Amino acid sequence: MQIKTLYGLKQASRCCNKYFGEFLSEVRFKTSEADPCLYIRDKYEKKSIVCLYVDDGLVAATDLKESEKSIDDLNSKFKITTKQAN
Repeated sequence: MQIKTLYGLKQASRCCNKYFGEFLSEVRFKTSEADPCLYIRDKYEKKSIVCLYVDDGLVAATDLKESEKSIDDLNSKFKITTKQAN
C-alpha cells in the first residue's frame, strides 16, 4: 500500500479511491456494480449510501441516525468536514 500519494498525479485519485474503498469494506459497505465510486450499506431495513467524486463525497441514508453512523465511521479514519443539507 502506498502511504502517500502526490496531489496532481494521474494515479493519485485511483490510489485514494482504493484506500477509501478498503476502509468502507471494513465497515460493511459494498461497492455498487454500476459505479465503483458508489458504496451501499444495507442493515436492518436501513440503507446508507456514500458516493465519491475526486476529493468530495456525499452521504445519504434512510434515516438521520444511519447517516450520522456513516459519518462517524468516516470520521474515525479520515479528516472530513460535513455540511448538512436542508
